[in-house]
Amino acid sequence: MKNERRTNSIIKRVLNVIITLILVLLQVALYALFFTSINEVKYINVTFRILSLLGVIYLYQSKYNSSYKYSWAILMTLFPLFGVFLFFIVGLNRRLPEKKIKKVNQYISKYTEEEEHLDECFSNDLIGKKHASILINQANLKVYKNTDFKFYSDPVYKTKDLIEDIKKAKQYIFMEYFILAEGKLFSELEEILIHKASEGVEVKILYDDIGSITRLSKDRINFLKKQSNIEIIAYNPMGAKLSLGINYRDHRKMTIIDGNVVYSGGDNIADEYVHIKQRHGFWRDTSFRLMGEAVKGYVLMFVEMWYLSSKKMLDASKYMRCRSDIKNEAIHIPFGDGPMNNVDLASDIILSLVNNAKKNIYISTPYLIVNQEIIDALANASASGVDVRILVPCIPDKKVVFWMTQAHYRKILEKGGKIYEYTPGFNHAKEIVVDGEYAMLGTINLDYRSLYLHFECADLIMYDQEIKKIEEDFIKNINESKIITYENWKKRSFIKKVIQYFLYIFSSLF
Repeated sequence: MKNERRTNSIIKRVLNVIITLILVLLQVALYALFFTSINEVKYINVTFRILSLLGVIYLYQSKYNSSYKYSWAILMTLFPLFGVFLFFIVGLNRRLPEKKIKKVNQYISKYTEEEEHLDECFSNDLIGKKHASILINQANLKVYKNTDFKFYSDPVYKTKDLIEDIKKAKQYIFMEYFILAEGKLFSELEEILIHKASEGVEVKILYDDIGSITRLSKDRINFLKKQSNIEIIAYNPMGAKLSLGINYRDHRKMTIIDGNVVYSGGDNIADEYVHIKQRHGFWRDTSFRLMGEAVKGYVLMFVEMWYLSSKKMLDASKYMRCRSDIKNEAIHIPFGDGPMNNVDLASDIILSLVNNAKKNIYISTPYLIVNQEIIDALANASASGVDVRILVPCIPDKKVVFWMTQAHYRKILEKGGKIYEYTPGFNHAKEIVVDGEYAMLGTINLDYRSLYLHFECADLIMYDQEIKKIEEDFIKNINESKIITYENWKKRSFIKKVIQYFLYIFSSLF
């Protein structure tokens, strides 16, 4: 076994060297184009066509999903020079260094040894056991009970409770967000955090550099860094050196307070989420609060990302101080997904939820840009009589991405699924509710980047009474939305159909 691992490690190192050499050669070739004659360009063109062929061969034997393979194969075939160069820069999914992955996984596994056997947790529910097994058997995760769960239909309500809980913090406040944006909300939180830090509360803030790059100034970051008891760092910061992991972003959103409570959901720290600033009409988002045992899962996720961003491993046992007075039989499985995994947890659990639905599937997402496997699963569920309803925006944040979303309607509508466009504005909420018993809430969009590239977090919830409130809120919002029928979808203009056809082909690249 050790020899096999050593061999695999050597192979990976050799492949990394080869990839690096190819990158260098590609860059040299691009510069060479400016100093070559027409005849010499022909030889460079032939070289890139050979490289594109090798790239396509590599794709088809790789573990990437089929939609991703087709998109890149077509791009490299049509545009050898541009396609090959782009693939090696942003398309080649590079795992994080093995040493980092091993260190984090070994550390986290100390806290996730399952105390209760799955058979005991799901003695009367084989489907629930199946969902849980997909997550537990593929990652360092744990089933938690004794957790109080509160659903927020609008971040305004969540933010009010969040601020009150931050004011009560005694030991620590951990915040991790894709976007930190200066404005009224940020200023209010900043003032409270500085005050709590002055009282001796440990404050750690983690943000994604690209997500916040135009929204958070260096002056503001440096100001916070100078405050005692406050640490603020960026995940994968941009710089003069181009990172080959530029595609990997920290899309998670969470605030953990004293190990007693965690807030998470689709909203970032920015004014548009609490309607102080209007963007794309009314901004619909949802979030939730957990108190009790399940908070431990989010503490471990934060520890993971803090290490990847700062190279400092926090002592998780110091921060896992959850409340012991909460007694609840509802089940929670908090999970993170991203380049740390050898598997696609988010995609796998979504497919499990959809494929095992009996009555209804309610999905809210800002984007519907998924691979053929998920589209087929939703279409097949609709054809089998399951009530499939999907809520997407009517006023988009990005026009091209919205057209790609619409390009994915066909098969679902054709098989009887219902798709609604949220007419009041932009629907940013990420929710999946199945049969009134299972729900998944968090940061995961139904697009390729969320499912296969970004660091994401979510909570798989079973048997909690609050699931009924999520359903009720979903029905309320689709009643305010425009239903898209298959007949109406077919009546799009010819130009729009042509554009969406090509966008569909390359949609997994966005």
